[in-house]
Amino acid sequence: MEVAAILEIDHEFLKRKWAAMVRHTTCLLRWSEEEEELLSLYMSDKEYEYRWTDLSIKIHESLGRHILRGCKDVRERWYNYLNPTLKKYFLV
Repeated sequence: MEVAAILEIDHEFLKRKWAAMVRHTTCLLRWSEEEEELLSLYMSDKEYEYRWTDLSIKIHESLGRHILRGCKDVRERWYNYLNPTLKKYFLV
């Protein structure tokens, strides 16, 4: 029997809540190119824009790996590395 049915809670809501609550140790792992491409692709879609928990779940489901990035990891990767409006300067 599913937990969502027992608690009489929407399955999607329960999945998002669980992903937000679980502390992940994946911040120590490097981001793969597939993860970065998926994040850029989903950020271009207005449905997932700035919904970091949903993005982390969607990337996890798309790759089918055991790695589930936290919503903070996804947000930080976007703002600090992948954002196309980010201006990168080289220090000399």
